[in-house]
Amino acid sequence: MRELSYGVAEGQPKAWLDERIALTPSHGPRLDHHVCEGAESRRDIATRVYAAVNGILTSDQRDLVIVTHGFAATFVIACWIGLPIESVGYVAFAASPAGISLLVEDDVFRNRIVSRLNDTRHLD
Repeated sequence: MRELSYGVAEGQPKAWLDERIALTPSHGPRLDHHVCEGAESRRDIATRVYAAVNGILTSDQRDLVIVTHGFAATFVIACWIGLPIESVGYVAFAASPAGISLLVEDDVFRNRIVSRLNDTRHLD
């Protein structure tokens, strides 16, 4: 799944964004904050990722691999555990390049488990 869209900062050097970024507030509403003009907000990316994950969850497929960028991975996991979009203002799950998280639903109670989070042992 695609990463957060950075609007006018797309394709610009990191230094360009560093000079212009609108920092996320530490308190108060954060879901609709945009780091720069045209960028997705947390609500935007969460809505997009939740729609994709919910589509996957309603399919008949069992063992699936979801490939995503780091920030988007937070919303895959948040959706998996049933966290409402209105509650993702502060949530973040670690996601390193090539990190693997294993999301499992048990066969008896249908609990959704984060069995592994950002496992990078395969890179050693």
